[in-house]
Amino acid sequence: MSYTHENFQQIDIFAVLKEIQDIEWIEKNILNLMPGKKITTTTCEVELADKFIVVRSCDFEEIFTSKEVALKYIKDYFEGNKKSVSSN
Repeated sequence: MSYTHENFQQIDIFAVLKEIQDIEWIEKNILNLMPGKKITTTTCEVELADKFIVVRSCDFEEIFTSKEVALKYIKDYFEGNKKSVSSN
C-alpha cells in the first residue's frame, strides 16, 4: 500500500517541546496568579483580570471564570485537540 505525502502532517519537534515546556510553566504558576498579572510564554499568555482569566495566543483569545478550566483548555488545545476544543 502506498501513501501520499498529503496524508501526513509534518510536525516540528522543537515546537512541540516548546509547547510542552510552556504548558508545564503555566500549570506551575497559574494557581498563584494574582489579579492584573500575566504568565507569558512563547506559546500563549495567561492574564488574570478582575473576574476572568484571559488566555491569548496567535490563534485564539478565550475568557474563563476558573483557572482550572483555563488550564484544561490550554492543555487540550496544545496537546493536539486544537480542532475539537470548544470555547467557554
